[in-house]
Amino acid sequence: MIDVKNAGQVMIKTMGETLELCGLAVSVPQGSKKDDVPMAIDEDKAVITFESDSGAVKIMMEDGKVRVLGAQGEIEDLNDEDYKEIMLGLFEYDKDYFNESDVKSASNEISESVQEFFGVSKKAAAGQGSKTAAKKGGKNSTVTYETENLAVRIANVYTELKEDLNKNIEDYKVFLEEEFFTQHANEYIMKSIRDKDTQKLKKLFSIFNLFYEEGSSDTQSLVAVTILGSNLLGQDEMLETVENYMDEELKSAVLHVIKYLSGPSGKRAIKVLENPKPYKAKKSKIKI
Repeated sequence: MIDVKNAGQVMIKTMGETLELCGLAVSVPQGSKKDDVPMAIDEDKAVITFESDSGAVKIMMEDGKVRVLGAQGEIEDLNDEDYKEIMLGLFEYDKDYFNESDVKSASNEISESVQEFFGVSKKAAAGQGSKTAAKKGGKNSTVTYETENLAVRIANVYTELKEDLNKNIEDYKVFLEEEFFTQHANEYIMKSIRDKDTQKLKKLFSIFNLFYEEGSSDTQSLVAVTILGSNLLGQDEMLETVENYMDEELKSAVLHVIKYLSGPSGKRAIKVLENPKPYKAKKSKIKI
């Protein structure tokens, strides 16, 4: 557990390079004392604001989540409707397992989103931008709950996987979620379940619940089938371990997957999953 003010200090420090790249500076709330952390706190909600001559960012921490809003334009001309949600993530600073390392991890994700929003990141420079959420977030939202973003979150829980994630993208020139999870990440996830690692399980299922609720159909399938359902099949003790960590919607989907995979059609589907066709890279139609 970490105090919200200490979390804010760590966040501002961790984001230092991004603030410099984007020309942003911390906005000090009115009435703040000299040694106060520059954040506005209203009951259970804390807000840090960064401003520049050409835009602003608001980081809002509330209800175990961090919501990042961005706006571009002359600061004095910006209104509430000018702000777009550029990231939504977990930030359960009031939980026992949440510590400074988790704050830094979240801050790094925020930094990437802010850099992309202001066009100073490597992705933005390459014209990649960020994917738009397929299920929620609105037409102009840049919040993403796609499979690659899920992989990044899991690699933040198991830092050993970051090299595998980078290699996956480098080797195939596109993220192959099935390869990453079945060949690498699932092993770590299942070990945490077998070991009943409470700290890891709280982190994992906070991520799974959020991505299943907000994600596209591909993300939902990845969570319910590839990661959980297929690996919990026939593992009653492991299933019992994780049931209380799952929200009702995710639990219902996972139990349905397990029931299906237990039948004849499911067994044929498992054989297909275990013997996938080799991936053949498609030629890009984009000319650089």
